Amino acid sequence: LVDIDVEDLDLGGIDVACPKTALAVGESMTCTAAYPVTQDDINTGSVYNCAVAAGLDPIETIVSDEDCFETDIPQSPSIDVVKSAEPEILLVGEATEVKWTIDVDNTGNVPLSDVTITDPLVASCDLIVGELAVAASVTQTCTSTHTPDGLAWTFTNVAIATGVGPDG
Repeated sequence: LVDIDVEDLDLGGIDVACPKTALAVGESMTCTAAYPVTQDDINTGSVYNCAVAAGLDPIETIVSDEDCFETDIPQSPSIDVVKSAEPEILLVGEATEVKWTIDVDNTGNVPLSDVTITDPLVASCDLIVGELAVAASVTQTCTSTHTPDGLAWTFTNVAIATGVGPDG
């Protein structure tokens, strides 16, 4: 076969690179193409594509073949929460207002819905975020007042961030 050409049929005419333009009887080659996966592809969970290879036989008849495949793209919802306090150390017997900062990041590859921040000990930190796009973040600040009553006093405060990926 001579004048071999391979074309992408579905992904916007991406360039297909082949090492040769001719093949002897029984010979084969691998052609490659690069396609940058889009957020829509990730949200869908797969990419479907077809390509066609064509060439001329010795009597200049066009021969061709088409093949299609679907590639799965895993959806990986992920969320990260970091909470900090200022000041970090409180004086015994002294009422101190503490400023809490809660940073929530969508660290996955899909958008999240129903994102919420809850704090079981400081209700003023609770927040309904709603949607959180890929790589997006939100910061919640809130305050509470605490009066340590002894040297052994400790206050462990936890923030919880939750969200729902496209598949629930």
